[in-house]
Amino acid sequence: MMTEERFSSKFDELVELSHSSSKLQKLLSFAEELENQEEWGYLYYVNMELAETAFSIGEVDLFIDTFLWCVDLYDQNEERIEQEHILWLYKWLLEIIPQSIRFSLEEIHHYFEDFKNRLVIANYSLRPYFQALFLMNLYLNKIDHAKQNYQLFKKSPRDDLSNCEKCEMYGEMLYLLKTDHLQEALSLQNKIMNSPVDCDEAIHKSYSKLLHPLLRENKIDEALLIQQKAYFVTYNRTKYIPELCEQMIFLTYCDPEKAIELFYKHVDLCDDLSNLAYKFEFWLAGLFMAKKLKLNEYDFIYDLEKLEKIVYDLAKDFDTRNENNEFVNRVNKLLSNL
Repeated sequence: MMTEERFSSKFDELVELSHSSSKLQKLLSFAEELENQEEWGYLYYVNMELAETAFSIGEVDLFIDTFLWCVDLYDQNEERIEQEHILWLYKWLLEIIPQSIRFSLEEIHHYFEDFKNRLVIANYSLRPYFQALFLMNLYLNKIDHAKQNYQLFKKSPRDDLSNCEKCEMYGEMLYLLKTDHLQEALSLQNKIMNSPVDCDEAIHKSYSKLLHPLLRENKIDEALLIQQKAYFVTYNRTKYIPELCEQMIFLTYCDPEKAIELFYKHVDLCDDLSNLAYKFEFWLAGLFMAKKLKLNEYDFIYDLEKLEKIVYDLAKDFDTRNENNEFVNRVNKLLSNL
């Protein structure tokens, strides 16, 4: 039997650890111990911390499964469990679930509507709901829907459940880049950098998003400086694989040797991932790099024909789920620049 004193001592020790694979394994072991003892109340708090850690280090499927378990238990014990923490992590679910091919569009929309209903019942603003929605629209390349939901986001008031100002500006920056407003996006990224709000993630992600727009504008020197900053803050974090891939593609044009170095430095990290969306991004970037630089079978770790088939098969799987052709179009467009 788990006493309150023993639980608090062990749990507090784990909470103090920085998010890492080591912490994840310790939380998984503690969660298994509590599950075997059927200590569901204690297990809820361990799993919430486990979900936060999984999200932080890019273990997407583990985050989703663990958090949804917590939501189920919360719904059975609403009167005894704090609501705001669940709602805050629910925003993370909406950010990441469109990237998981395990879920159909219908299931994804169900979770969006469930979050919306929870906000209404709790009397919170719908601002984070509309933000998550326009970002999903951008991910699916449904630009008209993104524009509508972006305007609804802007009109909705901020409250205690709104994302921090930096994260909101980062979402707006993505919107501006996707709708071809580079100068406004650059200005917003500068505001992100200079904001006094204590949030590093928006800074870390925003750098890489500027590389290809600047490359199209032929602002190579500016982009190279940004890439150095981008790599420094993303190189050792699984959750930043998409940003690393953007850097790899950019460097293929501007510094091929560095692109190859970056690829080999992170290829083992990618191979160990369960996240197919991240694998797709890495394999696509690697395929483009190898074909663009005309690497032969002795220079490259993968068989290029097999890798190209894997990339296209994954793209088709995502397109089937998303009911469009955007992933295949992305592959075609990138490989047309060889």
